Amino acid sequence: MTSSVLRLMVYSTLFSIPVFAQVNPPVYAPPGQIINGFPLELILDSTPVVTSSYSITYSLNLIQYTVSWNSSGSVISLYNTYKQYLPANGWTIANDIATSLTFRGLYATKGSSVFLITIGFGINNGQQGTQVSASYGTGNPPPGSSCQMNVTKLYQAVNASGVVQPWACDIYNHAYGTQSSRYCAASPTQFRIAQMGCALTGLTMSLNAVGLSLDPGTLNSFMLQPQHAYDFGPDHGVSFDTTVNDVASSYGKTLNWTWFTGTSVQDLRNTLCSADVPIIVGVDLTVNQANQPIPGHYVLVTGWDGTQFQIADPGFPDKTSLLAYGNQFIGAGYVTDPQSARSSMHLSVADAELLATDPNGLKSGFDVTTSQNLNQIPGSAYSRSGLVNDETGEPSAQAGYYLDIHQPAAGTYTINVQGLKLEPYNLTVRVFDANGDPEPPLSVVGIEAPGSSQTLSIQYLTSIDAPSTVGASATFHSTLADIHNSLTLGLIDNAGIANSLSQKIQAAQVAAGPARSNILNAFKGAVTAQSGKHITGIAPQLLLQDADSLLNKDQ
Repeated sequence: MTSSVLRLMVYSTLFSIPVFAQVNPPVYAPPGQIINGFPLELILDSTPVVTSSYSITYSLNLIQYTVSWNSSGSVISLYNTYKQYLPANGWTIANDIATSLTFRGLYATKGSSVFLITIGFGINNGQQGTQVSASYGTGNPPPGSSCQMNVTKLYQAVNASGVVQPWACDIYNHAYGTQSSRYCAASPTQFRIAQMGCALTGLTMSLNAVGLSLDPGTLNSFMLQPQHAYDFGPDHGVSFDTTVNDVASSYGKTLNWTWFTGTSVQDLRNTLCSADVPIIVGVDLTVNQANQPIPGHYVLVTGWDGTQFQIADPGFPDKTSLLAYGNQFIGAGYVTDPQSARSSMHLSVADAELLATDPNGLKSGFDVTTSQNLNQIPGSAYSRSGLVNDETGEPSAQAGYYLDIHQPAAGTYTINVQGLKLEPYNLTVRVFDANGDPEPPLSVVGIEAPGSSQTLSIQYLTSIDAPSTVGASATFHSTLADIHNSLTLGLIDNAGIANSLSQKIQAAQVAAGPARSNILNAFKGAVTAQSGKHITGIAPQLLLQDADSLLNKDQ
């Protein structure tokens, strides 16, 4: 959890006590040290690694001292230590959360002092482990505020009364999966909305909250139309931004998806109550190969009552508070009615991190060399998704990676596709003009491998008469890698053919002028001759794409 999270705010979220307004900015202790004023006897961990410590003065009658640390101890052992210590030393435990093996918390009082400790197993700077945050406060916090959105709750499978919803058995997305829902007929054996429709249903509620009248089945059918290509993402989740743009264009609305990517309780509360619209957040977090968090389920946050967040959970009607997920979330966003130009560009790919560089040299996405999420491009947001089967808990076979840019600058964008698995990929691009009208969908194929980095180029143009383009920027090295990976994946089924193709690329690399062009054209002829025979899948398209890129560079 970031240092910007004001931990005493969590009092109200976890333990039903009022929230209050911050008066002064936090005062931080030097790195690795504990802020003066925090009682050292309340550090019961023998091996704390302090990650943040600060104090905040909210008013003359309330000062908060907070320490956050990483621990080698387990969640349960630390929780039990504090649960025994506090009553034995004059503290009264007012609230106790012990519903999860991976998240525990205690709120205690002692005269006019309060103490909160939360202990959870989570992610910090890409590392998993036990994370502890303890806040000590003196004084009595003043009453807080609340906000509540009027949302008609919808469910993907059954409602709170157990009634199966009319759309629950609709085949979800383009027919995929290996099993039907327990609420539906066994055949056909494809996933249904009941199993995978949390993001779909959450977005339906968000759209209805701004004046539409949809149900998940209607939105599912809408997204399946050919002109709405890639509204479903590569993980079979929902590409929120592109779907909202397509809905706005088709229904004659001026709607926009506004990204909220916060992870702190304070940020969520402030955004929810200031935007005055419900917010979709991702929960059930796991991590990918780069140790970056990926949500497996989505819920709609509908209000803050001064003590906790209310939610509409599409998959689990009995879960009505974000506390059901330990308040661990990644923000997704919300639907708004913009008053400005609605041009946008949207990229998505499976199982590969994306990093975009705009015409001004600004970067957004994930940089694998520094393990940093970057957000330098104005109006950009980067997100990940990996829907689980809400009936079985089965994880998605692929994760989706999304890079969205609102009102992008015209010019050339360089896209690095940074591989996490050995598999083919299809990078998709959707572009919308200033009126929110869509351009034809674009895509480019490739093969990724763990640690690979491939470069693509998008020419973004603002004129409707000159649509944007996307293409790969191949090198001789990357083309040789594509041949090797195609052979490994069985897309080239003959080692002799792969060796012959590699020799042609190596010969072209040392040749120049017309000789190089002749060799590359011979390479294209060899690929075409074996296409559908010994070279299959995306390999023919990919290798011809590589050769064309090399030929264009030689001109």
